[in-house]
Amino acid sequence: MKKIRNILFLFLALLLTGCGAKTPEKLVRSELEQIKKLDEKTIRNFVSYQDIVQNKMRDTDVGEETTEAVRLFFQNFDYSVLSTESADDKAEVIVEIRNLDSRSLAHDLCLSLTRIAADPRASQTDTMNSYFTVLRDILKSNTYETARTEAHFNLIRQSGNWVIQTTDSLKDEIVGGLISALQDPYLLTPEEVATATLDVFTDFSPEDWISYLDMHDVFAIGSEQSDQVDQSLAARIASCFQYKVTQLRVDHEDATASADITSLDMTSVLKAYRKKLLAYAETTESLRASDSEIADKSAGFLKEALDENEDTILRSVPLTFHNNGSAWEMSIGEEFSEVLLGGSEDALNAFHDNE
Repeated sequence: MKKIRNILFLFLALLLTGCGAKTPEKLVRSELEQIKKLDEKTIRNFVSYQDIVQNKMRDTDVGEETTEAVRLFFQNFDYSVLSTESADDKAEVIVEIRNLDSRSLAHDLCLSLTRIAADPRASQTDTMNSYFTVLRDILKSNTYETARTEAHFNLIRQSGNWVIQTTDSLKDEIVGGLISALQDPYLLTPEEVATATLDVFTDFSPEDWISYLDMHDVFAIGSEQSDQVDQSLAARIASCFQYKVTQLRVDHEDATASADITSLDMTSVLKAYRKKLLAYAETTESLRASDSEIADKSAGFLKEALDENEDTILRSVPLTFHNNGSAWEMSIGEEFSEVLLGGSEDALNAFHDNE
């Protein structure tokens, strides 16, 4: 989010460079009219490679997404001059800014960026244009109420001309407080951070789960069919996974909660698997089978047990949060993977105890 704040600061600094008007109000109106008349070419001229280099910014990819995001943000921008006061070589012009609700936009932007950061499938690019692509998509898919805020223009007269004193607070006021909202470490709640993070897993495919859990012959079967077993396990995890955030407690900069996770019941799966193994052991086929044939047969039985079982379990995983002064950071208990696997460690212990 720092890059978005930087480019907004830069963009407004480039806009607010006018001088030479005979009155403070005329100068302010002239500058704000530039914002009202923005088109993509104008934006691209303002947010140019040379301008960014001169301001010593990095990641200077100014693509169509960036310019469209800026255009969408200001597309309904309007203003009214409320008052003008001047004395000697100083003046203040107070303007009512009418634009979209910037705090609501900042909230949605932070929520989207939290989801992206939590998703291991997402491309973790960290460039200006990648951030503004998210902003553009939010502005295209959401409608925001109109908000009214005030902007305070302080001007001084130099060599007979009025000049706007461009400050960070003025830039923030022109964008309706968007910049300060993005800097608010409490803009999102711990529950919203937890939801945005755990929501990522709700649309995981079996292949996503295999990658996330680094599955490779999870049950150590040693069969050529082990990949198929892993695929069936991942499919069951994908079909069962649900969560609910509970017991949230906030204490200043720290918070705790629980995530109630629904996953497959591995104990039930292994019971069915054991039954299939015992039935097979009573056949003459099992006596003639080689070690590799027995491994393949066992893998097939385990795959069947996974495919046929629909039992689930509900277990809780602790969540801890700390506000680092920029946002809430969430940590999830180490047992998360064990819970996703249906309590496999306990189930395997019970399975071996019954051998």
